[in-house]
Amino acid sequence: MDTNPYSAPSSSVDSPTEPQNFELHDPRTVSVGRGISWIGEGFDHFKKDPGPWILICIVGLVVMIVLNVIPFVNLLAGLFTYVWLAGLMLGCKAQDDGGSITVGHLFAGFQDKLGPLILLGLIIVIISIAIMFVAMGSTYFQLIGLGIGGGPEDLSAATDDIVGDFVLPFLIAMLFLLPLGMAAWFAPTLIVLNNVPVFKAMSMSFMGCLKNFVPFLLYGIVLLILYIIAAIPLLLGLLVLMPTFFGSMYRSYKDIFIDI
Repeated sequence: MDTNPYSAPSSSVDSPTEPQNFELHDPRTVSVGRGISWIGEGFDHFKKDPGPWILICIVGLVVMIVLNVIPFVNLLAGLFTYVWLAGLMLGCKAQDDGGSITVGHLFAGFQDKLGPLILLGLIIVIISIAIMFVAMGSTYFQLIGLGIGGGPEDLSAATDDIVGDFVLPFLIAMLFLLPLGMAAWFAPTLIVLNNVPVFKAMSMSFMGCLKNFVPFLLYGIVLLILYIIAAIPLLLGLLVLMPTFFGSMYRSYKDIFIDI
């Protein structure tokens, strides 16, 4: 079994050229303007293979819908979030090496580092649930219960009853979830491309985001504006924005962690 953390997935997702030799270092601080540059460079990933990227978005959406309409399975779907994401990072790496991304890359994370990626998902899910419960109390589990077994009318009626008790605790929960999101941002990429252990990957990811909080703040604001614009034409713009987003994640990883 190939232990090279940069080798492309087998079969249909192999890269036709030699992969670049990346040298991982501790996270560095980049200039504020790089937050916008990541988006532009992410769009370059889309421009290189627009057809496969759009197909990836469609297939991913279908898979997500199927998983989320099955009771109880929808609760486990979060465990695979970083498996899908790692596969897309392998696809971006393949593009970076001169190859192309394919739909197969969406599932490439199941071929490489599956155990650590699922463990990452499990850690994030458990901590997220704990934070939401501490911040929101039983209200959070009422909403989960309605999401599993209740219909839209039940959910709407119950939401009307608890909305007054929901908003402030939810905002508090989001505040505490921010550091968790920082720890998760680069973690799957570091795991699948650099063979970094899960907890170390989370620590490095958190520090990478913390050292670059201002570039990421600008990045987030611009992405939010682009999302609003992309959602206007029946959400069709998301077929471009989502690949751009994934490409920008890969570019931010290279910018902060990699010497070439």
